Amino acid sequence: MSLEGQHVGRYALLRLLGSGGMGEVYLAQDSVIQRQIAIKMMRADVTSYSNATTMQEAARLFLREARAIAMLDHPHILPLYDYGETTLHGTSITYLVMPYRPEGSLTVWLHQRGSLQDPRGMSQDIVPIVSQAADALQHAHDHQIIHQDVKPANFLVRSNQQNPSRPDVLLADFGVARLNTATASGSSSIRGTPAYMAPEQLEGHAVPATDQYALAIMTYELLTGRPPFQGGLAQVMYQHIQTQPIPPSTLNPHVPADVDTVILRALAKKPEERFPSISAFAHALQEAMHATVAGTLISKHTASRATPAIEQSVLPSADSRTRTTLSKSKMMVFLVLTMLVIVGSIGFISFSVTRKGRLDTSNATVLSNTPTAQNPYAPTAVLALNDPLRDNSQGYNWQTGKNQNNATCTFVDGAYQSTQPLDGDFHACLALATNFSDFVYEVEMTMVSGYGGGIIFRANQADSTFYYFRVSQDGSYDVRAYVDAQIDHSILLTEGSSPAIQTGYGHPNLLAVVAQGSTLAFYANHQLITRVSNSTYSYGQIGVVAYNQGGLATVVYRNAKVWRL
Repeated sequence: MSLEGQHVGRYALLRLLGSGGMGEVYLAQDSVIQRQIAIKMMRADVTSYSNATTMQEAARLFLREARAIAMLDHPHILPLYDYGETTLHGTSITYLVMPYRPEGSLTVWLHQRGSLQDPRGMSQDIVPIVSQAADALQHAHDHQIIHQDVKPANFLVRSNQQNPSRPDVLLADFGVARLNTATASGSSSIRGTPAYMAPEQLEGHAVPATDQYALAIMTYELLTGRPPFQGGLAQVMYQHIQTQPIPPSTLNPHVPADVDTVILRALAKKPEERFPSISAFAHALQEAMHATVAGTLISKHTASRATPAIEQSVLPSADSRTRTTLSKSKMMVFLVLTMLVIVGSIGFISFSVTRKGRLDTSNATVLSNTPTAQNPYAPTAVLALNDPLRDNSQGYNWQTGKNQNNATCTFVDGAYQSTQPLDGDFHACLALATNFSDFVYEVEMTMVSGYGGGIIFRANQADSTFYYFRVSQDGSYDVRAYVDAQIDHSILLTEGSSPAIQTGYGHPNLLAVVAQGSTLAFYANHQLITRVSNSTYSYGQIGVVAYNQGGLATVVYRNAKVWRL
């Protein structure tokens, strides 16, 4: 039943704008200050035909939405003007009053705009939209609110006078938001839009990374014109839990490899394998996209993209540590969800590979090794990490524990130790709470046994990609870009030996990398030993390794430092 022409307090309902779930949104006129507003209220059919319990639930959700919006003050979140209750046709109705945006939703704008799938359109249009959305969601997360229904239809558009082709977006509809406050209910109700729901949301356990997953799906849609998972309701839910998405570049060849990597990391099945925050995801996307427009990324037709490395890296691995086999509990959840027809691991993953196969060296340029200044590091850089590596108290979340091959990452006797007992393999230990782009990374390494150690940087734990600077006890070194550690698909960038490296066991070597854009410079004991140009990866985590070739490798690390450039 339409409520057009009715009055709700001081608001005259003009026409229906849309409806969904238990709510309807009307365009209304504020009779006091003479402006048009949008008013969200219980659907007429809910109030007319529903029982008291359903109406109470609807009222509870409206009140929760009002409280959620009232807690937030952000330029990209649609504000709340008013909240109240009234009686229509003898029934009590709850309503919310918000600004009216005549431009409509982001969905409408995209249909009017057409394709954003060329490289310049991606950078100029998609990046601002995603950045604004992420800023709004980060603000909500900072206030312990998880939106749980991130999608284009829930972002309203506001015209930008300075740049009409690049509108502002406003996050709306907190109707299913979860408030993680001390007084919040412990309910694990499953609400949201199935096409955008993360695996943990389908299980009723939403976390802030759940919104990151949904925003990544929205970004995927902006890049390709479609979400990563399609089909019937049961098929889509199954794919969220079980199926790895294909890279966006498969559907849009203009999408560069680095953007593929960012999107696929944000779509990791496990929340802890995504970016540490939704802001970090947006920043990574911005860096990858802007670098592409500037021409600093590797072309998709160079040697690094001649083989489908990134596509391979996101497929389920035969290694049981990273396999995405549907667990019994998740299968049960999936079956239950399918029957209901919804509307509207302790430890860590480590890199442990066997060196085999031909290595591709076509993707690197070795630069001059002549130092350009007496001080090998940038003197104006800002110290961002200073960790003696005695324990995990600094908050960088260095990995600790043992994997199935008994390789370990652990703090021992006031230092950080990596071991690898498996011959021919190396074992990486990452600082999971780090994410650096242009930087100087320095750490002291002491070989106790085995063949070598070294440092990892610009790593992505979720898909096992990283740069690896290995230094051996005989004074040799090599630098590689791993594009899929699970099958040892690595690119050898350079190798050699240097008298700057102290040989044998028990002698500390101060290792460092200066990473600025595509230029990577490597140091041992403050002496430059090699420089290469390679832009496979532009940001990520730091770490250390132990490499075994002929005997148990044990490597000890102290005093990790990172300076931002």
